[in-house]
Amino acid sequence: MRFRTIAAVLLLSSFAGPAAAFGQGNPANTPTAADKALAETLFREAKKLMGDGKVAEACPKFAESHRLDPTLGSLLNLAVCHEEEGKTASAWAEFTEAASRAMAAKNKERAAFAKERAAALEKKLSRVALDVTAKAPGMKVTLGEREVGEATFGTAMPFDPGPLALKVEAPGKKPYVETIQVEPGPSEKRVQVPALETAPPVKSEEATTKPSAEGGLSGQRIGALAAGGLGLVGIGVGAAFGVMALEGAAALEGRCSGATCKTTADVEKNDEALLRAHISTAGFVVGGVGLAAAAILWFTAPKRGQKPPATGFVVHVLPSVSPTGAGFVMGGAF
Repeated sequence: MRFRTIAAVLLLSSFAGPAAAFGQGNPANTPTAADKALAETLFREAKKLMGDGKVAEACPKFAESHRLDPTLGSLLNLAVCHEEEGKTASAWAEFTEAASRAMAAKNKERAAFAKERAAALEKKLSRVALDVTAKAPGMKVTLGEREVGEATFGTAMPFDPGPLALKVEAPGKKPYVETIQVEPGPSEKRVQVPALETAPPVKSEEATTKPSAEGGLSGQRIGALAAGGLGLVGIGVGAAFGVMALEGAAALEGRCSGATCKTTADVEKNDEALLRAHISTAGFVVGGVGLAAAAILWFTAPKRGQKPPATGFVVHVLPSVSPTGAGFVMGGAF
């Protein structure tokens, strides 16, 4: 094998690098001058590494050179490198493609070389076949980097020797994962893919509590903020009407004694001052109740992700009006 590989490298090296005339490139994605320059540099480095016996380092450079400027020369050298590396399936596919491209370019010498190597490698291929026990709707089967369609089930497919990852997925099913060891060829390995197990359903409780655990305020804390806002408004109203009531009382000092005033106008002003005093008192009462309710609601609210208790503290605030004034009645229960 080593002698044949060196001979192949010498044969391929007698031709130009990746930019040779028979390397037509990819018409759909024409390489730029920079791509070709880098491809040529990588190609030369890869040939030197091959000559030094550093096959594992040479193959990635050949591959990248061919990706940048996909010519027949770079493809043949990549195939030789993969054969030396032991990647028989990759080398066989590349030699087969190279033979087809060489015939299209009417390059008989390279076409014959690629055909001969492809035919020799085909006898050494390692193959893997998947026997699927039970198919599931929407099933996706991945073998290595290749997605295997249903029509391919049971067919012996060529793969490079070594570990090969198998993954089988389907909606509502547990995924099946297995690592297959592909033996050097000629060999054929049949893998039984078992029926996929049904995945456990998502618990409704988890789905319900997840949004509140991710962030945001609970309904109880939103209520606490609303009660606190009402309390602040009540305190503000009480303060404003209290100031007006004090100003009115100061203006009537010496003119009224209790409900008795000197003039009718003074009586009206006295009644107005008393009304403002009542409103001020009611405002302070509402404000105090609102702030107290806000504190209770806020500090008794469950933490994020914590279930609310089966029973909770309920606060209610009701208006109270009487002939002598107005106010609110606060109540609560657990």
